[in-house]
Amino acid sequence: MRKRGIGKQRYVLRVACRFCLLLLLIFANAHALVADTYSDRRVSVGLNLFGALLVADREADKKANEDGELPIYVLYADDRLEAEGYAQTLQKKLASIRDHRTRVESVSYNAYLAGETDPPLGIFISQRLTDSELEQLIRSSIDGGVILFSPFEGDVEKGVLGGLSVQASVRPYINQKALEQTGLAIKSFYLRVARIYE
Repeated sequence: MRKRGIGKQRYVLRVACRFCLLLLLIFANAHALVADTYSDRRVSVGLNLFGALLVADREADKKANEDGELPIYVLYADDRLEAEGYAQTLQKKLASIRDHRTRVESVSYNAYLAGETDPPLGIFISQRLTDSELEQLIRSSIDGGVILFSPFEGDVEKGVLGGLSVQASVRPYINQKALEQTGLAIKSFYLRVARIYE
């Protein structure tokens, strides 16, 4: 009788442990899902603000390539498929700027820094980069006078030109120092509604 009671207790304990483990896995995955959804929302909103920032560049038409196109890049570290999806979305929303066709394409971080692409009007960062990768990209965008936009939290403070500020409402977020260093001429309407990081 006593052995049966001990066996039953062990069984209940094993079931309880498995149940706790299952709950732990569910909550861990739910947290990752919420984080991914939050990042996806920032990227979606960011694409709209990025498009508005490109249109606000008063000298955008001077940056057309030999074919009269304005190259715009969605930059990725290792997720090409996701970047291609974002590029297609942006191309549909932004077919032209000041009578120039846009050419939106996904470009790898390494290909861009190796100089394997045309100089772009703007770059949208579609994946979080390491601090050293981001630093190199910021330097390159400043040297080339390129609009650099990141939807990820903290990147504007690190030197990226544009991003988004999520408070009571979503607003463009501009790094004043990066704007001055790139020499870009952004229309005042965009700067008036933006939150400025100095």
